[in-house]
Amino acid sequence: FETVELERLSAADQFKLAAEAEVVVAPFGAGLTNVLACPITCTVIELTHHQAVRPIFPILTGLRGQAFHRITGRPIDLAAAARPMHADFEIPTEALQITLGQVLS
Repeated sequence: FETVELERLSAADQFKLAAEAEVVVAPFGAGLTNVLACPITCTVIELTHHQAVRPIFPILTGLRGQAFHRITGRPIDLAAAARPMHADFEIPTEALQITLGQVLS
């Protein structure tokens, strides 16, 4: 796996990177729309929390035939966020390990 900060890349570079991805693990948000450039064999793992669960990425990946998994964590401080869906959150490490184990096996 490789850690990438998409905001540091141009849109063209983001799509080039996505086109080579086998697995994408990313927080819910606009950056996940790059799955449009991922191969249909790419597995997408969305990280989110209960205030940010939306159907867009399961629908998008489903239409493309990509495998989709969601790991739902808990928000850290909803009151500090401008909107609840934008709150920082944490994911249980064991949930990520289990999901990656399933995907990579």
